[in-house]
Amino acid sequence: SIARAEFPLSVDVSGYAQPYDSLLSSYLTREQTLLNKISEQLSDFRQGNSTEVLQLYKKRYELAQSHFLDTPLKGVALAAAGDYLVKRLEWIEHNRDEANFDAQKARQDILQEAKKLNFFSFQSLYAQPSGSRDFTNAFANTFGVADKIEEKLGQDLMQYDIKRLGYSTLDSARTSVLNHIEGRRAKAYTKMHLIAERIGEMPLEVSTPSYRQFLKEYKDFPRYTSFLKSFYNRIKQVSPGQPAIPFSLPNKKGEIIQMKDFRGKYVLLDFWAGWCIPCLDEFDDMKEIYARYSRDEFEIVAISIEEDSLRWRKSLKRFDNPWPQLYGGNGFQQQTFRAYRGGGIPFYILIGPEGNIIRYNDVRPSFNLPAVLDSLIDTSNNEK
Repeated sequence: SIARAEFPLSVDVSGYAQPYDSLLSSYLTREQTLLNKISEQLSDFRQGNSTEVLQLYKKRYELAQSHFLDTPLKGVALAAAGDYLVKRLEWIEHNRDEANFDAQKARQDILQEAKKLNFFSFQSLYAQPSGSRDFTNAFANTFGVADKIEEKLGQDLMQYDIKRLGYSTLDSARTSVLNHIEGRRAKAYTKMHLIAERIGEMPLEVSTPSYRQFLKEYKDFPRYTSFLKSFYNRIKQVSPGQPAIPFSLPNKKGEIIQMKDFRGKYVLLDFWAGWCIPCLDEFDDMKEIYARYSRDEFEIVAISIEEDSLRWRKSLKRFDNPWPQLYGGNGFQQQTFRAYRGGGIPFYILIGPEGNIIRYNDVRPSFNLPAVLDSLIDTSNNEK
């Protein structure tokens, strides 16, 4: 629980013969050389070009093992081994379209190496910065789900589009890793991460059955069930059907605008910042949609999480978007963004005329928002 940056100057260690300061300093110095080389080659690696990235990650975990495997800092070595395995899976993702490349064999080889490294034990999984998530997601991505969906739809999609459209295949691939997990505690720990991802990515009706099954099956792990209960309840508060979260934020004139000011119309909340290229890429589609409906029917409300208000004002002049622009500031800690459980931007919430959430982070102007709005607004007009 001690931050790595605090070693060795501000931490005194007793009960272990080897000096922590020289041991860790030696590792960090040699590791940094490897990380510098990795950074130089990472772009080529992601393009599927020939690099030394995998060899460098292997050297890194071997270096960590030589320093820490039989010490109280064993977790550093286990985490480095996990990073290496994840990079091997990413290598499959970037190279699986090569002629005569056998992705299935490559996956099996990695699973075998993971077993040799004892990766699937609880101690190893617990040492990973993201638990089992990085490995299971990288494993699922080797099946080329994103490429198949984008080829079918004829357009590039954002990651959350891929996760929803390819959910069945991705979830099946992630879950298949459970067959290799050793021990009940390790399996409970891994399932907890998988179900948490399901809760965060998919509508609650999809995630609720496995969530409830976990609570029954793993009553003997109260820390895990307590975490999932808390997470599930927080997500439930921002699920479709729940009231929109109120806010009071200033526009560029300094006037305070509130969520309740938009009652009676459909509202797209757009959390964005001027440095977010995917946010900016959506603007042309947003302008087309905005012109298609009257302001009595539909409104876009942009909430900037830009930390610098001066940069926000410069962005307003640069893009000249016609919908209400509000300033939240404070980056990813912005109060309304956090209340909606936002993880990244662009982040979209669609609110209905009665002030309730209709769609939660599963609409995008350049993808499916036009069809969603046509359906909703046509239905409301017919009812009138």
